[in-house]
Parts: sequence; structure tokens; C-alpha cells
Amino acid sequence: MQTVALDFSACKGSSISWFCCSTAATGVPGGCSINGCNGGPLPASGYCDTVLTSTVTVTYGSTSVNLQVHDGQISGNTDCATQPHCGGCGGACGGGVCSGLSTAGFPSCGVTCTLTGATTCLVEPSANAFDNSFTWRSVLANLYSCYVKPTNGVYLAFNGVTNLDTFWANAAQGSTVGISCYDSTLTTLTSYLVVSVLPTPDNYCGLSCGYFSVAPVAYTPGACKCTGDTAWGFPTKAQLGTYYGSTVNTEIKLAVTDAGFTDKVYWNPRQQTTSAWGGFFRILPPTTSGATLTLGICAGCGQNSIDKGYTFGNGFTVTFTNFAEGNSTIVIKGLPAGASAVVTNAQIYQQFIAPPTFAPGQFKTFTAFSGTPVPTGTPLTSYPATFTASALDILSYSDKTGTYTIPTTATANGVYLALHLDVGSYCTA
Repeated sequence: MQTVALDFSACKGSSISWFCCSTAATGVPGGCSINGCNGGPLPASGYCDTVLTSTVTVTYGSTSVNLQVHDGQISGNTDCATQPHCGGCGGACGGGVCSGLSTAGFPSCGVTCTLTGATTCLVEPSANAFDNSFTWRSVLANLYSCYVKPTNGVYLAFNGVTNLDTFWANAAQGSTVGISCYDSTLTTLTSYLVVSVLPTPDNYCGLSCGYFSVAPVAYTPGACKCTGDTAWGFPTKAQLGTYYGSTVNTEIKLAVTDAGFTDKVYWNPRQQTTSAWGGFFRILPPTTSGATLTLGICAGCGQNSIDKGYTFGNGFTVTFTNFAEGNSTIVIKGLPAGASAVVTNAQIYQQFIAPPTFAPGQFKTFTAFSGTPVPTGTPLTSYPATFTASALDILSYSDKTGTYTIPTTATANGVYLALHLDVGSYCTA
């Protein structure tokens, strides 16, 4: 007899559902017997499930072996009590890229995705067990060393929107989430899981038992980001302080250390949705005339999460030449050495009331600017880029939400500022 090593990983870059020997006997042409699966023993079923590698024994001198290989669920074959492999839990990722990442809320451009282990099947241990938050969290911790960190007391998926308690309890077929995994102290991000709900076999603990595909993945941003990103003037991580990573959507005071602006700068995040993010600053008069305030720029930061996007260069500065009149000089700062960027459009809102609209194309109704933000038809490629902004005297503004009275000079509320950029591309060194 001789042993043959099998490696299925090249088929699609992840595990296949199962395989077995077509002729489960040695000594006959094409026959074989399975020794083990994925480095472990052969299950009692006689099949290797969610398999990447295996070894089989064949008759010495054999030149071929007959294998039965399957990926995906076999229609009608759902008697998992006697054939655990029948569910057909295939890999969630194919071709070395994670096709489910976009659905799970991961960035879809400038990203390399790789599997860090075999995709496995996860079956709810008993009917409706995952209705209990502690149960699914314990299972992830025990099987995948994945500890899920709550956000303001709620366990959210990677996209910052999906409630994981609801996902596991409902187990809606076809739904997919990304999960950020931390160490047991919930301080260090260690890995990610992409979890998809599979069809539940009819007679495996009834239809109340969830059936899942779990793919451990890693994603690495590339040097260049894809086109079409939206960027907003945004607080830096240091300025957010204890609010970093929070889903708060009310005004917060920023931890600004620039001379003249201590305790003078506030951030108002936009109501977070799956398709809208951003916000505006409220700035009180600086204590020093001509003081310069430095703020960040975040691109692709959906749900107002810095970790979902990237920091554009070194941010921007604003220096008020006449605070009371709402006049300032704004500079998109020079990029880090070796970096390059193309900005195809830029809009500034600078006024004495909060923005009545978050449509950047409407900002010109409220603010005049000049200089080099983006000349018509000419992308901005050189940095630092300097331009001026001035609050327009328009007295009132009306839209479907109502009529707004706009002061002609700064009030005790200060100046409201928003910066919006359309980023054509951004490449690090």
C-alpha cells in the first residue's frame, strides 16, 4: 500500500464541502481508503467535510484514484442525523478573494483579502440556542478565539449597523455579516470572520436550528485606494479622544490642542446610515487672532468610522482672517512623502447656522470660495492647496424642511464649517 496526499485548496482558494473515495476499498482499480481530514482523524461518517487537505491509502503502484468531490448542498439530501456531510457547507470565499466581503460591509476597493484558515460549518447546538446572546458569543470564543466587543452595550457587525443578536437569532437564509474579533480582554483586534446563513436541513433539530458558514479572513488595504471615494473634514483620532469608535450622533467637544482653540471646537456627526456619513464643525472665536486650527480628513469612512476608510494626507487647516464676518483661509495640507492624490471636486460650507442640507452641491448657496480647491474641469493634484472661504449674506434660506434665518455676523454659537471632497484616487508612499 502507499499513501497519497490530497490538496483541494487550489480548486477555489477555500474549502470544499466534502469528498470521499468513490470505491471505498483498496486492491481494486481506482479504489482508496481515507486516512484523515485537514490533519485530523476521519469522522465516523467516512467523509471529509469542509475539507482542504486529506491523505488516502491506495494499492501500491496505482496510477490513478477515483474520488467523489462535492461543493454545495445536495438538494433533497438532508438527513444530517446519519450523514453529517449532506448539508454541503462550502467555502464562503473563492479564487483567493472574499466574495462576501462587500456584503459583510468590508471595504471593496484597494483591498486584498485572504483566508486565514479553512471555512467551516457551524450548527446551532440546539433549537433557538443562538437566541441567547451569551451562547453565540461563547461559541465564537471557544471555536474561533473570537471575542466580540460591544459598542455602547450593543453587539454590532463590522458594518456598524447590523445587530448581531438579531442576526444570530433570526438566521435568515442568505444573510451575511462581518465580525471583528478581539482578544479575551477586548483590547486588541485580532482577526475577522465572515458568517453566512445556510439552508437548514429539515430534520436536523427541526427548522429552528441555524446552520452557518464561517470563514476566517484577513484584509489588507493596498497602497492605492480605488476611485470614487467621498471624503469629509473629520476630527482626528486624538481629537475624538474617548469618543473614538463611538456611534454618538450628537454634538461633542473635541480635544483640540491648537493654540487659541482649546475648548473652542465641536463636532456634529451626521446621522449614521448605510449610505450617508460625514458631519460639520462648530467653532467658537479663537482666543488668539490669526490662530490656525488643524483638522483631519477622512475618506470612505462609512458610518462615521475612521477604521472603515483612510486618513487623507495630513488633513487641513483653517485660519480665520475675520471671524465675525465668517472669512477664512483654508489649506489642504501637504501629503506625506511619496504619497499622491487626485481630488475631482471640493465644496466648503462656512456659515453662522448649522448646514440646513448635507448635499455638498448646495454649499455654494451659503459660502463663496476662491483659490485652488478645484478649478472647473481641472482635478486638484498638487498640495498644499490654499483657498479662501467667506460666509455669504443671504439672510434666509427655505427648503422642504422649513425657512432658516441666517445672521450676517457670528453669534455666540460661532462659525459652522464643513469640508467635502470627491477623491479620484489616493496612493500612499
